[in-house]
Amino acid sequence: MSTQASRELYIEKALAAYKDAAVKETYRVPFRDGMVMEVIEVPLDFPVLNTESSRIAPLLADHPEADTVAADPDGDEAQRVVTSLVLASHRKLEGLRDSLVHSQNQPGVITRSGKLINANTRCVVLRELAREGKVPSDRRLRVAVLPADFTAPEETQLENVLQKQVEHKDEYNFVGELMLLRKLAESGLSDAAIARQQDLGKRGPALVRDLREILDLMEHARRFIDPPIKFEEFVKKEDQRENWIGILREVRKLRKEGNTAAADDRLRGFLIANFVDLGSVHKGGRLIDENWVADDLVAALKQSDDSVAKAIVEHIETKATDARDPLDVPDGAELFGDVTTEPESPVTSAALDIVAAAAGAGAGEIPLLDGKEISGADVLVAVKTAAKKTFDDAARKEEAGNRLERPVNLLNRALTYVRDARDALEEVVGESEFAPFREQVENLAEDLEIALDRVSELLPSDTDAP
Repeated sequence: MSTQASRELYIEKALAAYKDAAVKETYRVPFRDGMVMEVIEVPLDFPVLNTESSRIAPLLADHPEADTVAADPDGDEAQRVVTSLVLASHRKLEGLRDSLVHSQNQPGVITRSGKLINANTRCVVLRELAREGKVPSDRRLRVAVLPADFTAPEETQLENVLQKQVEHKDEYNFVGELMLLRKLAESGLSDAAIARQQDLGKRGPALVRDLREILDLMEHARRFIDPPIKFEEFVKKEDQRENWIGILREVRKLRKEGNTAAADDRLRGFLIANFVDLGSVHKGGRLIDENWVADDLVAALKQSDDSVAKAIVEHIETKATDARDPLDVPDGAELFGDVTTEPESPVTSAALDIVAAAAGAGAGEIPLLDGKEISGADVLVAVKTAAKKTFDDAARKEEAGNRLERPVNLLNRALTYVRDARDALEEVVGESEFAPFREQVENLAEDLEIALDRVSELLPSDTDAP
């Protein structure tokens, strides 16, 4: 790995040669009133990758070698880690690889010390292509050189501008975007200035403030579990912005009312739904409240005949008996106002623990409190099935109308289904192929008769009515 001094000298000489070149390429960026930079070419192994890129920040935050990267960002080990994260974080690598085999459409941007502000992915991909023999080994990277007086805060701000313009655009994932906003604020920009830079319109400053607070909320939420939930769990989910803005508003409301425990239980429920890919507002996430796990999700698991669901319930209930001390408040709670001392739901906490463990186990197994082990994948399937049932039940209740109208509406719907079933039965009952299904229909008809008798029993006769 080259030294910073050698890189600075190389760029100094390249800029001197640039002055005498017959053809001079420049690159203008919408920063510093339309800054124009000289474009030079450097060997692929010359630049150092940007360890502070917001694109890789969510993955680097949980990486076991994060401290090594921070201690010596230009060192070989740090650059190796960053190379792997750059490849892991980009979602359009194949298109970029195909494009770079032929040409590099836009130059990257590099500091006088040889650090790439953007084009990290292009540099890494070109290095790979060179090793594979798909581009010449002497292929060079075109880079625009920043002014000598460019500051570290300006580097962050410029990264924000450039990330919107990269070739084969792969927008930052939501967590990366949030981390970039935090860096912009730390660089001295106000929410209003960030909003202007991002063209967010009149509501921009309020949106920036919300988004920065969401990152604080994520930091708080991931520490419900020890070790903390990895940021990548938040990176890969759909509808992230809408989902997190919604949960932020609910948490704010509950904390403003002084109900810290309820706010945290609602957040735990949201995390559980996220782990099983049901956190989206369009999949039922909007129906989650602070009691959803303890009252609805566990009940749905209990109703299941699945052995995995039963094992989950037993584990949760056993663990819940050893509830945390009510005064034990998770790290970061102070970010959302005064904390209260009312206890959080031990059932909700225990449910999040086992779901998070299952998500982290991948195809492996997780231990239960009874000494047995269970497939993490099976746990997630059982929880997702139960969660979906709670959302479906809630949706049916919403469709059925208010509390007083609901019995009539649901019975009308049931009557329609029974009539449809009767018509369908009339079509096939005389066919020999239907014989294997006959007993099942008879059993269902018996169950239906029992259910209707129960409905009649709930309704007093005229002589019994008050």
